[in-house]
Amino acid sequence: MPAARESVLQALFSQLQPLTSTITGLVIERNRVATITHFPTLVMRDGSQEVIEVRTYQHTYRMDVEISGVTKGKDTIGSAVNELYAQTLQQIIVNQTLGGKTEKVDEISMDLNLDRTEGRERVGVFSLILAIQYTTPEFNPFQTI
Repeated sequence: MPAARESVLQALFSQLQPLTSTITGLVIERNRVATITHFPTLVMRDGSQEVIEVRTYQHTYRMDVEISGVTKGKDTIGSAVNELYAQTLQQIIVNQTLGGKTEKVDEISMDLNLDRTEGRERVGVFSLILAIQYTTPEFNPFQTI
């Protein structure tokens, strides 16, 4: 049985998978550190967490997760990145409890970086930070409630 934290991350990663059927050529990876050479790509990176509430026999956590989207384009790179961001966010908010593993998923921020070089294919990147709230029984990091 995976840890509750891992179970939540796996649920989010699984929830992103249907995008591979709707976005041509999309690759989705987790915790990638090497240079991206395939476009478009989504990379989900595990983040830190903190206890935000302690109740009798329960701990509620807020875990940060980053999802980066990378794509290429010529004149419409801004539109391409915005479209990839919107489709990614829409796929996440379809089921904010990630199949009952979490209480909620909130968007915290989104940074955008566009290559503005003229005359060649350009790369655009968004970095979406999510805050995921989930609860475990006290002293049981393997179960969400």
